[in-house]
Amino acid sequence: MSTGRTRPTREETRRRLLEGAAVVFAAEGVGGASIEEICAASGLSRGAFYSNYENKDQLVRDLMEVDQAENAADLEQHLSEVDPLTFILSMDNGERARSSITARNPGLGIELFLHLSRTPEHRSWLVQHQRETSEVTKRMVQRMADDLGIEIPGGVDDAVSLILGFDLGLSFRSMIDPESVRQGQYGETLATLYDLWTRSATKKAD
Repeated sequence: MSTGRTRPTREETRRRLLEGAAVVFAAEGVGGASIEEICAASGLSRGAFYSNYENKDQLVRDLMEVDQAENAADLEQHLSEVDPLTFILSMDNGERARSSITARNPGLGIELFLHLSRTPEHRSWLVQHQRETSEVTKRMVQRMADDLGIEIPGGVDDAVSLILGFDLGLSFRSMIDPESVRQGQYGETLATLYDLWTRSATKKAD
């Protein structure tokens, strides 16, 4: 007789709920998604849902937190393994495995942001989440600048605002009109920005 475990652990259940919710939210929106649909997409029961989350909003926040943490760890690990330009070009070329749930579901990040921004009790949490995302991006930009031995024109904070704003804009366009955004566009545009940074630093050195 097999004594192997057949029931998923709490962590496995939670992950399945997050993955299932991401698919449903991307297709239906957070407001239009029912808990029944999330459970069906996850292959789990309502009991499994309520043993992990009190409501959809709690799941949305957890989805954003988990996604941010996994994506940051993935990016920082990759940056430690390759040169800055290779890192930039690999942002969305499909060659590097991404753990980010939102990266696999175009428009999902915007959907989650909009939902929480409309809910006053969650807005302060959302502000803090965005600040943490900015700090992660800032660390990576600063590391690239340090590796190159340059100062970013306009400062690192402005560079971070530009990068995150461009990312958000492409996500929005991809959600509305997927054909308007081509594969590799994000990485290639950042590579152009990277080139401008290095050219500017070279001119100052001369």
